[in-house]
Amino acid sequence: MTYQIGQNCIIREADGANIPLDPTNTDYQNYLQWEAEGNTADPAAPVQMSQAQSIQSSIVSLACQEAISIGFTSSALGTVYSYGSDDTDQRNLLSALSASSSAVSGWTTPLWCATGGVWALVSHTAAQLQQVNADWITFRVNAQQKYAALIVKINAAKSVAAVRAIAWV
Repeated sequence: MTYQIGQNCIIREADGANIPLDPTNTDYQNYLQWEAEGNTADPAAPVQMSQAQSIQSSIVSLACQEAISIGFTSSALGTVYSYGSDDTDQRNLLSALSASSSAVSGWTTPLWCATGGVWALVSHTAAQLQQVNADWITFRVNAQQKYAALIVKINAAKSVAAVRAIAWV
């Protein structure tokens, strides 16, 4: 094996391991334990691992936000319609839903949605709005649960490579 002298350590070129000049160093002892368990790749230093986890968590968070904002579907009108879910769409749905709570019989309000790729303002009854909202909540919560599960995987990963392999798909 080839080694280089670093600042207060020896660097093993084969895997980049930093071997402290002080063999009682806790990081070095942890490395030896890890290596004795049969691991052959360089374990990430705690700072590298935490950085990788932070970066991947941010990537997954952005992917979740994007997934939530691209829209969802609902069959509240009797057939499948697509609904927007960016911030404005969410506020509009919440406002319409709020207005529907005190609606009189026969009340409707238009909501932006699409069928067959054609977007239009389509009238919705209070019951239809409640169903659209329920479908929105299910869609959003599913995305949030997927995000939470990926964060658990990121935090449980044992290497930087394993962290980087966790992605929103």
